[in-house]
Amino acid sequence: MAEICANCGAKTDDDTVLSRDQWNLWPQFATLRGRNPRLTAAEANILHTLARAEGGVVSAEAIGRGFSESDCCTKSVRVIITRLRKKLGKDCPIETIHGQGYRWRDGP
Repeated sequence: MAEICANCGAKTDDDTVLSRDQWNLWPQFATLRGRNPRLTAAEANILHTLARAEGGVVSAEAIGRGFSESDCCTKSVRVIITRLRKKLGKDCPIETIHGQGYRWRDGP
């Protein structure tokens, strides 16, 4: 069954959903504990990318390639991650691995 993103109106298939901790993640939107945390498509995409990596480290460059075929500025990725951390507070599952990139941090 397809769901509708409350932010962008996109339809998603159930097979694109990833579940990590209390998150359900699609490429364009996410829910946390069944609620919509009001993420932009770019923010949801970053969370989906990190969850899909299953604990592996993903470079800012690789995250940026998820947005565009061309080289994406890693600064843009950092700005979006900073925005996510402010928006989600203690619920933000992103861990920075110095000099390497980012990974999904399980648990509180």
